[in-house]
Amino acid sequence: MRDQAHSERIAAVAIAVFVVAVVALWQNWQVGVVVALAVGVAGTVVIGIGMQRQAAAVPHDGEIDFDAPLHGDLGRDVRRMRVRLGDDWADFARAAAVVTASQWASTAGLQRDLAVPASRARHLLDLLEAEGFVGPPRGTAPREVLVPAESAGEVRRLLHV
Repeated sequence: MRDQAHSERIAAVAIAVFVVAVVALWQNWQVGVVVALAVGVAGTVVIGIGMQRQAAAVPHDGEIDFDAPLHGDLGRDVRRMRVRLGDDWADFARAAAVVTASQWASTAGLQRDLAVPASRARHLLDLLEAEGFVGPPRGTAPREVLVPAESAGEVRRLLHV
């Protein structure tokens, strides 16, 4: 979270400097455009470097097999999921915790419990299916939850929800 907040601050500063450069050099707009573009590129590079460092900080042992199913050391599997899911991780973790605790996996349920649009809820259910938390769609019936309710606390702990 600290790295994300740091990246957001850098982005805000880059945008502010960009706007100031455009406004300050309005009379000589050609120079203003060049300075603003330089600031924008520099901000993008700094944010990119921060994102690379954050991605490199994800611990893993050896090469990550993104297609490996969940088995064995669950902690290692959670790290793999986190890397594989990227930007979807936060919503995925919340959805996994909700589905495991309630033993109810439906688009409407996730939409209501997570306050997300229906399309996002469907996407999260597809991710949960791919990671082995729920079964395939069954028409209009809710999907089968493959993780027992007794594991809800462990799922919440491992996913840091």
